[in-house]
Amino acid sequence: MIWTEFCLSIKSLSTPKVSLQNPHKKWRIIFAGSPAYSIPSLEAILELSNIEVVGVLTQKAKPAGRGQALKSSAIGEFAQNKDLLVLTPDSLKKPDIQALIASLYADCGFVIAYGKIIPKAVLDILPLGWLNLHASLLPRWRGASPIQYTIMSGDAISGVTLMKIDYGLDTGGILTAKEIELAADETSQSLANKLSSLSADLISENLTAYLLGKLSLKSQPEIGITLAPKIEKTDGQIFWHEPAKVIERKIRALNPWPGTYSTWQSKKIFIKQAAVFDQDIEPGKIIKTPLGCAIGTSQKSIFPKTLQLPGKKPLAIEEFLRGYPKFINSSLT
Repeated sequence: MIWTEFCLSIKSLSTPKVSLQNPHKKWRIIFAGSPAYSIPSLEAILELSNIEVVGVLTQKAKPAGRGQALKSSAIGEFAQNKDLLVLTPDSLKKPDIQALIASLYADCGFVIAYGKIIPKAVLDILPLGWLNLHASLLPRWRGASPIQYTIMSGDAISGVTLMKIDYGLDTGGILTAKEIELAADETSQSLANKLSSLSADLISENLTAYLLGKLSLKSQPEIGITLAPKIEKTDGQIFWHEPAKVIERKIRALNPWPGTYSTWQSKKIFIKQAAVFDQDIEPGKIIKTPLGCAIGTSQKSIFPKTLQLPGKKPLAIEEFLRGYPKFINSSLT
């Protein structure tokens, strides 16, 4: 059932009071998530015998593909296939949406990569509050893009934090956390896959304990706070006056989205994969090397492994240079 159908069925209801007791045989949970990253955590919750998911909040269907047909979020599709109530409100600030959420008589809410901030009025509805699985070791990398900033900054470790949401941005108390080491060639996609799985483990191991009051909250330290604001398409631009190690990390961090790019012959060129090359070259200048080519930076240079021009498929550097031999001895801006 989608949320518009459900709204019609409760149109005449006023906002109900939520009991601080749990009158149900099972704990009632509202889940909020959108991308495929969130699915393992929802699966983990559904496998808990003492939990009932009474509603799933997710982003609205969006145009996708060449035909621009509306496509539900990954969580939306998954939840509908499980016959769960799916809610796709434009905003959680509207009184009718808040009444709808309250009418579910949930004990607790659970958020992982939902894509919307839970407002104070909604936070206050559920007696046990809302939990969040954040893809960093808080207080490092508060914000919308912790995975990308972890890689861009060259962090050696990352992890997942289970926290209780408060009125700030990722400032709530910490219940528990797990950490992992990053691989040398870690991309945002590979790290997201690892943290998605780690998140599911963390919720399986700790949700029931939280609901029973067996987990204590620990305030986040004031030292070590860093911010990870939302990544935009323009953040993918490469600046060749930066060191090669910074550029290489950026290429990995913004893979697959939004991708990293430069300009060649007045066209965008995307660098999909790269490595640091131990040779100093004028920033942006392209020279031939035994491996193919290297692009100059302020310190050392970049060996591009895979390149892509607009409207073309990605090409390994050897194939790219066969098709575009004038790439050698030109420059990127």
